[in-house]
Amino acid sequence: AQRSWFFYFHRVILVLSMLTVSANAAFLLEEYADQVEFLTNVFLTEVAYLYIIGEYIPAVSYITILDAYVYTSLVYVFLIVLQCGALYFVGVEQEVSRDIRHPFFFVNVAIFFLIQIVFGVYVVCKPRDEPEIVTMFERLAAKERRQTKGLLKTFTAATAESSGLAK
Repeated sequence: AQRSWFFYFHRVILVLSMLTVSANAAFLLEEYADQVEFLTNVFLTEVAYLYIIGEYIPAVSYITILDAYVYTSLVYVFLIVLQCGALYFVGVEQEVSRDIRHPFFFVNVAIFFLIQIVFGVYVVCKPRDEPEIVTMFERLAAKERRQTKGLLKTFTAATAESSGLAK
């Protein structure tokens, strides 16, 4: 049975993308302490949300597109934390004005939408096949089953022959 993409889109991706893009608002706050507090709340909210959606996401042994999206969102917020910290430390010596923080805001929003486009194009263009590793393991399992059946037939024939049941 194929999973419904719309469920994951509106339950996971849409909510997570809104949380992630909201992290850019930190550049609009004047005080560094306010930025850190805001970004900490966004980051912790994303982590808490991951625990909530964890029951909807199937546990598999490989990284899914959804996993990659979630990790990218967390890294994106973390990078904004680093940027705000860098702006603060540069601004200790000299006042960092809005002229510097606003370009960070707009560039990060542009990067966010670029990430969305990249994931969207990847999802649309990705073949609908299962991951290569799963296919490989299924082939190995089928090969082992065939070998086991062959060994079982050989063992059964040898046992029957040694017990005198074979004609």
